Amino acid sequence: LSVPLCPCRHGQLGHGILESEQQPRLVEALAGVPMQAVAAGGWHSASVSGKG
Repeated sequence: LSVPLCPCRHGQLGHGILESEQQPRLVEALAGVPMQAVAAGGWHSASVSGKG
């Protein structure tokens, strides 16, 4: 699940576009991949799956 907490105008949501999102939505490339950790900042986001 991607939950943007910022305008996210630099593509850091992982959707392949540079537009901001008004509502949270699934990052489709990661659908079904269990995440162990997620971090985000003003210019980046990162997630780590159970397999690293």
